[in-house]
Amino acid sequence: MKKARLLCLPYAGGSATSIYLSWKKKLEEHIEVIPLELAGRGRRIREPLFRTVEEAVADMIEKNKSLLEDGNPYNIFGHSMGGLLAYEFCQKINELGLPLPENLFVSAFQPPDIKLEGDIHLLPMDDFAEKMRKGGNIPESIFLDKDLYNLFIPILYADYKLVFQYIYKPKEIVMKNNLHIFTGNTDFKVYQLRKEWSRHTQGYFEDHIFEGGHFFIRESEQKVLEKIVSILIPDKIPTIV
Repeated sequence: MKKARLLCLPYAGGSATSIYLSWKKKLEEHIEVIPLELAGRGRRIREPLFRTVEEAVADMIEKNKSLLEDGNPYNIFGHSMGGLLAYEFCQKINELGLPLPENLFVSAFQPPDIKLEGDIHLLPMDDFAEKMRKGGNIPESIFLDKDLYNLFIPILYADYKLVFQYIYKPKEIVMKNNLHIFTGNTDFKVYQLRKEWSRHTQGYFEDHIFEGGHFFIRESEQKVLEKIVSILIPDKIPTIV
């Protein structure tokens, strides 16, 4: 029996390969976790960073078309920025008439038709980094290592620009696959808006709440993985080690 497949997209500044490494190991008995590495990081570090969501989605379609068309069921998961990319990736798959995922998991991101508030992406890069530092969003170690700073900050800065400059375009065809929204109970803005996602699918909709803030996938990883297994393999009792 073939394993369920889960394509995974990263949050801002992250490498899908690194973020989902523990998932690959912990879920290998049940699910094939397939990290979708974006340009400019991981094994694609030498490629230019994406400037827009549209660029990223076009690249994901090009790089994964054979997987999408091979006739085997698959699912998509994305956290934060990855949630937005997962949604638009799924919409583009729908528009192109390619086989849809059985389940789309959007984690820690508000509905795409509700504009993100903030202007941090408009700051010069070093000012952006300093503001993120003061907000406790970047480890102090990044600022103590010039090479690490020069590697990580441009990726994070480009990702923030990509997300904050995103403009939602109403869809002519609403997707029909299952839509699962994952939210941390102290990620307040996203938590409050989670049910607004229901209008973005004609299929089954469900929201799932976990203990934690924006990065609850770390804080409550065990529960998150158990939930994914219960959805993708409903007759399987999750045993995540």
